[in-house]
Amino acid sequence: MKIIHRVSDLKRPFRCPVLAVGVFDGLHHGHRKLIQKAIRRARAIGGQVVVMTFDPHPRQVICPGKELPLISSPAYRLKLLEEMGVDACIVVKFTKRFASLDPKVFIRRYLRDRIGAVEVIVGDDFYFGRDRRGDVGLLMMMAETCGFKVHVIGTRRKGSKQVSSSRIREFIREGDIRHAQHLLDRPVAVYGQVVRGDQRGRLLGFPTANLNPYTTGMAPIGVYCVRVTIRDRVYFGMANIGHRPSFKRKAPVNIEVHIFDFRGNLYGQNILVEFLKRIRDEHVFSSQASLAAQLQSDAVSVRQWFKSHFFLTCKI
Repeated sequence: MKIIHRVSDLKRPFRCPVLAVGVFDGLHHGHRKLIQKAIRRARAIGGQVVVMTFDPHPRQVICPGKELPLISSPAYRLKLLEEMGVDACIVVKFTKRFASLDPKVFIRRYLRDRIGAVEVIVGDDFYFGRDRRGDVGLLMMMAETCGFKVHVIGTRRKGSKQVSSSRIREFIREGDIRHAQHLLDRPVAVYGQVVRGDQRGRLLGFPTANLNPYTTGMAPIGVYCVRVTIRDRVYFGMANIGHRPSFKRKAPVNIEVHIFDFRGNLYGQNILVEFLKRIRDEHVFSSQASLAAQLQSDAVSVRQWFKSHFFLTCKI
């Protein structure tokens, strides 16, 4: 998949581009419906599938004081799009200046002149431009004169369930990965580079790969059975996500992953960690010995779960 960061460099480089536009944080069920529609349309007309997304998330720019954890990291979003069969992704740097763009200028300058879209696919809750004045109605009104067709996809329901990124964030925050997975159409996951920790897990007999929660996407607090992908190889293990209350007060969230039967140096490598089953909440332990005993018990529970759910956890 071709990744483009400088939209100003675009000079109609695509063949009959079918363009899907959205933030697509998490690439949940509704987002997938939208992009699958783009793929079907592109295949039908012999064109290319192009996705336009935004980084950082628009709400982080428009409401900078309001915390907004991302469901998936930008890197994982690109990985998922590539796996879906997208030909190119345009990552627009979202700034206050871009947010103030007149909606009609956005349509003419980006969709028509620089991308040359022949079909544009958006969700039914799509808003854009200065003060969110641009909407589906404006897009459809300008489509004919700009030379493209518009398809509007309902992205907010899966059967009887409401689908939204905010709802998924709530489920992850509560550790309810089963309901989050249902709306995502995939496991809750974090993806990013392994960083150095304080080596405490190694001293306890459980060496861990540590990830930075600020760059890898939103992780649920607690202890989980996880599937870990490293350079296209799949491993199983357990992850402890939390503030490590036994060692520090008000510590930031840590993502620590113990990978079963793995030997090697992972520092600097990107890994994918998928949360498959919640084992327990985060606890405070009175000593390192009691924590080590609990980790031993967790490891037994996690291995037993994988043994009994082997065919559900293996990737095809």
